[in-house]
Amino acid sequence: MTPIRKLLIANRGEIACRIARTARRLGMAVAGIHSQADVRARHVRELGEAVFWALDNHEADEEATLAACMERVKGPDFPTGGVIVEDAAAILEAYKTGRGGFRLRARWEIEKGSRGTYNIVVTEIP
Repeated sequence: MTPIRKLLIANRGEIACRIARTARRLGMAVAGIHSQADVRARHVRELGEAVFWALDNHEADEEATLAACMERVKGPDFPTGGVIVEDAAAILEAYKTGRGGFRLRARWEIEKGSRGTYNIVVTEIP
């Protein structure tokens, strides 16, 4: 069986990042693509900035590269939204080890209702 040497990832966000990390550990070259709908998305912009930094600073060691990427990529992207409740140290540890999980909560707003009542409106569900 011929080993896979190059992998094209046509997925988005956190799933694509996990696939890429695993593929690199297995010695594969990795490239990712995104759809036109994602062109202005936060995760595409942040990952692009991180990639350009890594290309411009190819002599940097793994620790410096990870730190620079963490400055640009604030956390994983989840397609249905939500708020990550992990602190930066937990996210960094998950990125370093490739293991871990992220706790999310819904994003919500309070709307004033009639007669002194309030409504909680959930705008993003993890």
